[in-house]
Amino acid sequence: MRHVIFGGDGFVGRHLAPKLVADGEEVVVVDIAKSDLAHYRNVRFIKCDVTDPGSVAAVGLKADDMVYNLSAKML
Repeated sequence: MRHVIFGGDGFVGRHLAPKLVADGEEVVVVDIAKSDLAHYRNVRFIKCDVTDPGSVAAVGLKADDMVYNLSAKML
C-alpha cells in the first residue's frame, strides 16, 4: 500500500514515515519544505503547497492510497 503523508516533514510525519518504511511500506512525503526523509529507501518526496489545488492535484493520489493529513495549513 502507498502511504501519502501531507505535511510529512513536520514532527509527526518525521516519526511516522520511518515507521512505515520499517514495516516495508511505500511512503510519499508531501511538504512545502525540503525533507530529510528522502534518503530512506521507499520514500519519495514531492514538494507541494497544500493551499494550491493545482499543486495538490499534481501529487497524483490514487483511490487505494492511505492519506495522512498532517499539514499545518489547508484550503
